[in-house]
Amino acid sequence: MAREFSIEEGFQITMLFLRDFWWEFLKSLMISKKLITLKIHKVKDEKGRLKCILNKDILHDNNDFFFLTVCDGTSDDYFEEVIEKRMNIPPMNQHDGLRVKENILFQLTIDFCEYFNKRFQKEGKDSLRFAIDWLEDMRNNPEAHKIEWDLWSQTIIDVTEKGQKSLGFF
Repeated sequence: MAREFSIEEGFQITMLFLRDFWWEFLKSLMISKKLITLKIHKVKDEKGRLKCILNKDILHDNNDFFFLTVCDGTSDDYFEEVIEKRMNIPPMNQHDGLRVKENILFQLTIDFCEYFNKRFQKEGKDSLRFAIDWLEDMRNNPEAHKIEWDLWSQTIIDVTEKGQKSLGFF
């Protein structure tokens, strides 16, 4: 039987999964594939003391911004827009007992990334393309993504059984 979630649970699952997906999986994968750089350089300051400077590229910064700032749970208005577009349910009707099946929730998670990728593209960036492609491959080839699906499942448990919440409420 397919699992279903309230829209509040779905919002929390999406936000917490995307945050953890970045921290626990995607960031190191992108570094290992040399898609983003994260290097520590040692330099001397004006007094000759050794300092460490962390250099990150713009793609890293854009992903970091999305997964850690946008997905902190305070972007519920944007999530409402994504739901409206995908499910044709206006925001004012999304809070009255709406439940979503797990496969739709995962699609909403991808749609949320797409929504922000389009917003970033206004500045000529396609910052989230690797993440979106990876999430779509998870959906299409679940057997090839055990680690990621375990992370998704653990997030569902954390939200539905342990009551974990992001910074915001839907």
